[in-house]
Amino acid sequence: MKTPRFVPDIKLILLTLSLSMLPVYAMALDEDKPDRRYGFAFSLKETEEACGTIVDKIIITGNYTTKPFVMRQELPFAEGDTLRMQDLQTAQQLIYNLQLFNVVFVSAKRFMPDQLPEPISINDEQDSLFAAFSQQCYEEAHARQAPLTVVLISVHERWYLFPQPRFDLRGMSLANWIRNPTIANLNIGVITTHQNLTGLSDPFSFAFGVGFDPYIRLSYYTPYLLGTSRTGAGFALTWRDLNNLAYDTKTDVIPRYIQKTFIISGAISQRLSPFAFLNINFGFNRVSVFEDIKAAYPSATVAADGRDYYPWLHLNYIYSQVDLNQCPTKGWFLSLNLYQMGLPTWTDKINITRGIFDIRFYEKSLANCHLHCATTLQFRSILPYQIMNGFSLATLAS
Repeated sequence: MKTPRFVPDIKLILLTLSLSMLPVYAMALDEDKPDRRYGFAFSLKETEEACGTIVDKIIITGNYTTKPFVMRQELPFAEGDTLRMQDLQTAQQLIYNLQLFNVVFVSAKRFMPDQLPEPISINDEQDSLFAAFSQQCYEEAHARQAPLTVVLISVHERWYLFPQPRFDLRGMSLANWIRNPTIANLNIGVITTHQNLTGLSDPFSFAFGVGFDPYIRLSYYTPYLLGTSRTGAGFALTWRDLNNLAYDTKTDVIPRYIQKTFIISGAISQRLSPFAFLNINFGFNRVSVFEDIKAAYPSATVAADGRDYYPWLHLNYIYSQVDLNQCPTKGWFLSLNLYQMGLPTWTDKINITRGIFDIRFYEKSLANCHLHCATTLQFRSILPYQIMNGFSLATLAS
């Protein structure tokens, strides 16, 4: 058993430090005079006065692409429930964590039938639209001759189509490549992703690359396979020529050869609660090498004929209650994973079992410092088990 040791989580530090550079405008509930350049919101005072009353209407604005029920799925309340400030804050956090919006405002106001509309300073078109919206709510309360509690969810959608170039050096050092540059030791490609293809928070991705490891990959996932249910599904196809540089312990050399890889995979997911997710991923892999490669490097594949075919299964449970998915600063995260490659009964083919238990805690300890603690426990059929602990301390810019 390896001795547990604490190591700094460099990735987390970089991500946390980058939070100050992101255009985050998600906390309108902390503002008494909200900025309407990016959406509509009632003031904090109006929202507090509406808490404790029954929700009559939930109105969503700004979602030109995203379906309204995608955001309604994140709400811990519905029309007819008693409104609480904590529920409004949770809804704002969950909607922002969809990673579909630059701005999320969740606020509320109670309109009285005998109350005159409050004057709103009109500086631009956004103010004019908000004034018209408020006027309609007052008129509806007057027509009902009863108070009207309105929850307003206003979002500003982000750009969903992201072409991302890929460029990295493989197979040699940078100094050697500068002396003898060649495309054979480069990975050059493009990953194009649409994060919200049909408005269901359903990412579609197409990627290809040339050079050291040429590949083509196509994937799609929707969290709402059956209408408005919380059952999701997806698929992925990957073809890749993997340029293997794995160290061979038997010959004490680093062989270089091509492994032709084809992967077809599927996924089924179920959202158990606003914070709990169950995922089942499955697929089939084919890895093959040429006969002369197999003869020269017997460890290139497990199968004697140089062709490995095996199914795989990945079971995953996640419970995440953090403030921001991208860069958590508060809350905790739990992930349970079980992997099986090949069949458990196989003795002369690929048969690997692996499990991972991952738990993380995030807490704001000082004024602008956040502490991250994580423990990961792994067990594998090749190496019995491994324990890794770590922590990091990061500072956020004010």
